[in-house]
Amino acid sequence: MPPYRFSLQQLDNHAHSRPTHIAKAAQGELSDTAKRAIQSSVTKETILRRYNYQAHYVDWCETSQLTTKHIVDPSETTLCNYAASFMGKEAGGTVRAKLAAVKNLVSTKGHGWRGGTRLREVLNGIERAAPPSSFRPEREPVKVEWLNLLHDELDESGHTPLNSCVIACADAVFYGQLRLGEVLPHLSLAPNGKSAKFPLVSDLNLPARTDQSGSAKLRLPCTKTHQSRGESVILINHKVRSNAVHALTRHIEEN
Repeated sequence: MPPYRFSLQQLDNHAHSRPTHIAKAAQGELSDTAKRAIQSSVTKETILRRYNYQAHYVDWCETSQLTTKHIVDPSETTLCNYAASFMGKEAGGTVRAKLAAVKNLVSTKGHGWRGGTRLREVLNGIERAAPPSSFRPEREPVKVEWLNLLHDELDESGHTPLNSCVIACADAVFYGQLRLGEVLPHLSLAPNGKSAKFPLVSDLNLPARTDQSGSAKLRLPCTKTHQSRGESVILINHKVRSNAVHALTRHIEEN
């Protein structure tokens, strides 16, 4: 696949980016409001990936000299040929994701999906012929012993606030079974250091200092599976060195 045509920064400007002759091709298209509602059902990253898969599909169709009708309302033969173009190059799951993006384009243009038995057979063949480079070995799971090593290597005397922050994050993510993207932004936050998607100090409910066994409650404003309402996570006060409750308490005091 060629480099992405779209970036997250450009996504809003390209929300309706399609070749002009395709945009006018289909009758009975979804309204702009319906399209926005569908887009709101997934994250911007998913929309970005979908747009770029669709752009690749359009490029392939135009290279194959297909007519506009066959692009927006592809036959099963066209779908099979497109999927087969990834034979020996991509993993089956990747090809299925690209076809899902094509299906979204077809549906948006008001047409039915023509994929059937032959397409499923092609996808099964692609799965069997996937190159070894398309498979990644499973990552070794993080262990408590690794957290202990982190505590050993980082100064916890209170003279290095950054160390307290790193330790608190590692312990909380491990024992809370969190995704890093739910608590750490990919880029710097706004000048006021706040974002509606990431937890603040006010979202953390720590036990009283006199309560040595009390648990903590952390509210996540936005998670992968609960984009709007978020979720709450309970951090148990384990009697271990990598105690997330103690680490968060120390982090708040020092920073």
